[in-house]
Amino acid sequence: MKITRQYLKKIISEEVKNIKLEQTIRSIVRREIQSYKERNFPSDKIDSVHEGTYQDFFRSALKKWGVSEPDQLDDEEKSKFFNFIDKNWSAEEETD
Repeated sequence: MKITRQYLKKIISEEVKNIKLEQTIRSIVRREIQSYKERNFPSDKIDSVHEGTYQDFFRSALKKWGVSEPDQLDDEEKSKFFNFIDKNWSAEEETD
C-alpha cells in the first residue's frame, strides 16, 4: 500500500484536531475544578488579602465565591461571604 501525501495530511489534520480537542477539554475541566474549589472552599486565603484597596479585596472575594454581586448569593452564603470579608480584611487604620 502506497501512502500518499494527501493521506498523510488528512491523518495529521485529524490528529491535530484530536489534540486540540483534548487540550480544550482539559482546560474546561481545570476551570470547572477551580470554580468548584472557589465556591466550596471560600475560606481559603485570597491573594494579596492585605494589599490594595478594599474594593480590590471585595472584588477578589466575589470572584472567589463565583459571583459578581453579593445579591447573587443565597442568604446563608451571603452571611458566610460577609463573615469572610470581616475576618480577612484589615485596613492599616481600621477602627471598630
